[in-house]
Amino acid sequence: MCAQCPVRRICLDAALESESVHGIRGGLTEAERRPLHDQLARRLDRDRIAARLRGMDVHLSNAERTAVARRAYQLGFSAEQLAWTLRVSEDWATDLLRTAHLEVEERDRYWDGTKTDGRPAGAPATTVTEPLGAAIDRDSLGEAA
Repeated sequence: MCAQCPVRRICLDAALESESVHGIRGGLTEAERRPLHDQLARRLDRDRIAARLRGMDVHLSNAERTAVARRAYQLGFSAEQLAWTLRVSEDWATDLLRTAHLEVEERDRYWDGTKTDGRPAGAPATTVTEPLGAAIDRDSLGEAA
C-alpha cells in the first residue's frame, strides 16, 4: 500500500517528528524507522530547506535550520525576513545571521588559498632556510650511535 501512496515521504517525516513508534508509517516499520529517528537532529534535506525558504511551514532539524540561516545570509535576508522564515525572534535571527556570516567568511578564507596566519594553505608552519645537512647536528648523531 505505502509504495503507491503519493504522501509517503510526508507520512514518514510526520512519523519521525512525532516520535511515532507504533505501526507502519511512511512505508517503514518501527524497527526500520528507529535508526532514522536517532539521526533526526542531523538530517539535512535540501528539499525541506528550499521549501522553508519559499515560506512553507516545514519542521526543520538543527542542521537544516543552520543551512536555512546560511542560505538566507547568502541571499541577503534581513534579520526580520529570517525571523519570519524560521518563526523565531528577531534577536535569534540576528544571531543566526551573524553565525552564518562567520562560517561563510571562514569557509571563503580557507578556500581562498590563505590561512588566517597569512601563509598559503598547505604550507608548512616553519620554513627551513638552511641546507638540510646544516640543520642536523652531526655531533648529537655520533653520540646517539
